[in-house]
Amino acid sequence: LNTLAFSPFRGPLFESLILADIVKQYANVGMRSPLYYWRDRGHEVDGIVDIDNMQFPIEVKSSTDLSANFFKALEYWSEIAQINPEQSFLVYGGDRMQERTKGTVVGWKYAGNIKKMIDKKIEDHIVALRKAHNKE
Repeated sequence: LNTLAFSPFRGPLFESLILADIVKQYANVGMRSPLYYWRDRGHEVDGIVDIDNMQFPIEVKSSTDLSANFFKALEYWSEIAQINPEQSFLVYGGDRMQERTKGTVVGWKYAGNIKKMIDKKIEDHIVALRKAHNKE
């Protein structure tokens, strides 16, 4: 493991591990994974889960420390897709879970719950829409 910690393959392997696990989370409940990759000139998002016309961008970083720079791709995607940045997820090599205005920070140990977290965000969105509709 010490060799991997300093390997140039650490980031790509970590990203593959996390994204493959998200695909597995959907397969385990009999669903085809709604995960895809997005890239344009100079920008990329490691994964985007697209369910019922709601997008949940996911950025994966192997670092054990958080950096504001980790949110740049998520911010860019949120702006061009015109989604609430709070729908974003940043999975990193650390162990913290945090709700931030720029997205949910997910320590790698909790990445196995991404589908459940997305399902909760969809449920909360539906409840908010119903409340808004009932006020009219």
